[in-house]
Amino acid sequence: VEWRCAGRATEIDEGLATWLEGHLAHLVSNAVRHGVELEVEREAAGKSETATIWISAEIGRGGLRIEVGDDGRGLDEAGAPMRDPGHGLERRPARPAASRTRPGDLGNAAGGGLAELEREVRARGGRIAIWTERGRGTRVRLRAPFRSARAAVLPAEARGLVGFPVERVLWIRGQLAGTEPVGVLGGRTAPPVQSLSRLLWGAREGAQDPTGPAVLLDSSQGLVALAVDAVGAPETVVLHALDLAGSGVAAASFREAAGRIGWLLDADALAGLVSYAESKKRLAEEGTDA
Repeated sequence: VEWRCAGRATEIDEGLATWLEGHLAHLVSNAVRHGVELEVEREAAGKSETATIWISAEIGRGGLRIEVGDDGRGLDEAGAPMRDPGHGLERRPARPAASRTRPGDLGNAAGGGLAELEREVRARGGRIAIWTERGRGTRVRLRAPFRSARAAVLPAEARGLVGFPVERVLWIRGQLAGTEPVGVLGGRTAPPVQSLSRLLWGAREGAQDPTGPAVLLDSSQGLVALAVDAVGAPETVVLHALDLAGSGVAAASFREAAGRIGWLLDADALAGLVSYAESKKRLAEEGTDA
């Protein structure tokens, strides 16, 4: 089994970490026991002999996001009965969208561990979601509210101070941002560069397109390229939770070393905003052509 871990730089308060510890151990155990196939099974399915299990953690819109996933057989092939999700369990289609699987029975799939986790996450005001696809694997993602945390942030200027999660940043100024210059993009093509200030603030009076660097981010919806006015040096900052109802694409607030207050932006929410802006532009162009 190959293990992958993202989010090592994210530090949370001791109480939340203690609460998560046992549940994460159980999720990883489930992935090994119920998800990972024998080498001969993986070879017959056209997979590599080595299975992959990953854990990721980051502060995003809605709180702390933890994900445990594997590229194994999927919950349904583990013998878990299927049922509709209950309260607090999001029903999400597996990717690709043609999958016919459904969220697994929380109790039977994990010896009651997922059912207990669901109850506790709901009690904390969080949510849990499961994506599973026969023969392709399972992902369990939970969101839990937090009060404060520490994480590595790339500060940038876009008509104000904003920040990007360092682990989501692939390129800055057209150069690879990191120590792994080969294969970081996995063969994916970088998208057109969007003005972050226009995405956030619109074409307000006096607004100008940025002339500074472009930042390439990885998101669950693909790559996002954003032009900003300036980029600072990465730094580890204390993050403070925001009211979700009014946070938009912001995941948390932070104070940089110079003392200014900024907003940590959620890469996935930014991808959704870019998609919306592109759709709006296409509709406007189609209306003009008509």
